[in-house]
Amino acid sequence: LGLDRDDPPAAIEALGEGGVEIRVDLGNVGGRPFVNNVSLGVYAEIISSPEYRDAKLTTALQALPAAAAPDSESGLQVKTPDGRVHSHPELVQVGNNRYEYRDLRTSGTRPRLDTGLLGVEVIDYSTEGELDRVVRALASGRTEAAEADGLVAGWTPESLSVESPDGKIPAGVDGEYLTFPSPLTIRSEPGVLRVRVPADRPGLPAPIPTSSIETVRKLWSVVLGRAG
Repeated sequence: LGLDRDDPPAAIEALGEGGVEIRVDLGNVGGRPFVNNVSLGVYAEIISSPEYRDAKLTTALQALPAAAAPDSESGLQVKTPDGRVHSHPELVQVGNNRYEYRDLRTSGTRPRLDTGLLGVEVIDYSTEGELDRVVRALASGRTEAAEADGLVAGWTPESLSVESPDGKIPAGVDGEYLTFPSPLTIRSEPGVLRVRVPADRPGLPAPIPTSSIETVRKLWSVVLGRAG
């Protein structure tokens, strides 16, 4: 939206003569709107815990080893635009527009909210060796091997279909735990949300290209409660 997060009172200008109306996208997951993102897999399992709200970091650390273990299966099936199927991915993050993850200040921001596209990031591994490579890549920022092995993938579609053989798909929708029937369609609804903002607003820096695995490394830090 181009607002200055260090000066929240400046947004009040939107209510007066200095305000303008813009249109931005909404996401739609199973017929339900979402503003920010939908998380499937390990994150959905973590926030399903009733203790999550009161002890986010502690609960996440306790749940993560079992939820992310190679022998655990999410039951999800996600197809990429090139036809590849990710079976039982550990983490699927679907944003209403693509997120940028460059540094602490800009982490979790989106340079645009009007592209009409989702931002999809997937972690997908099935053995101890693959898990070890993913963890090392996430920790070091060395991205090429994990991406080449298909352990991490990212793309920006207009819609995404997710399936589960047991007929239900747990999801974190803007941080709220919900369950949807399978197959689940997630799509962008371009320009359907009207937002009033100050005409004079600082905007965001020009985006810097970021690899898929670096994006997921930042997402993983959010799951662990380490991001600001």
